[in-house]
Amino acid sequence: MPAWLIPAANELRSSVGMSHCDAGFLLGLVCRKAAWQKHDDGGLYDHIAMARFENAYTWSLFIISTLLVHVMGDTPWEAGSATFYGDMTGSETMQGACGYGDLLQQGYGLNTAALSTALFNNGLTCGACFEIMCVNDPQWCIPNAGTIKITGTNFCPPNYDPHFYPWCNPPRKHFDLSMPIFATIAQTKAGIIPVQFRRISCVKQGGMRFQLKGNPNWVTATG
Repeated sequence: MPAWLIPAANELRSSVGMSHCDAGFLLGLVCRKAAWQKHDDGGLYDHIAMARFENAYTWSLFIISTLLVHVMGDTPWEAGSATFYGDMTGSETMQGACGYGDLLQQGYGLNTAALSTALFNNGLTCGACFEIMCVNDPQWCIPNAGTIKITGTNFCPPNYDPHFYPWCNPPRKHFDLSMPIFATIAQTKAGIIPVQFRRISCVKQGGMRFQLKGNPNWVTATG
């Protein structure tokens, strides 16, 4: 196993109670590299074997990173901002950049957000959960609204046109929420609000599912 993957593997094992390579499908995929590389029955076989490894290795990293997104602990509160997009039906939040499709069918509901570049992290934060509260804006924050808990399911792209809003430009940490969830912490007339947020462990029901989509030219994997 590559040295740089060991901390993630250790975190995975300690968080979900898995053994090392004996865990089979997850960490075992990584550990099969050595076994495949020992075979020397010809160039074609080696090529096929390494192709299998690359595919399995990619899958193992995807699965490990997805699990770590869900098991990591709460982080300190940070300052950020929030807006909303779409309407009260939440229909415009479906089919986001993370590839989760219909968020209602997938169990995410409307407690979701599109993440700015700084938060999205090239898609590595897809499926991560955050706790958010409206702060320091008595005109628009709803009194005693408490916090909301959302899942990152979409990307809010940067906009460098000076005539448009720069909320999602780096290095801003910004959440573009669904309108229904935004309305629980602030008046929608506000447009944009200051927030405090922190990364939290996700609490989901129904287990974990991995889904493959694509065609002969490309494939996407979501979990």
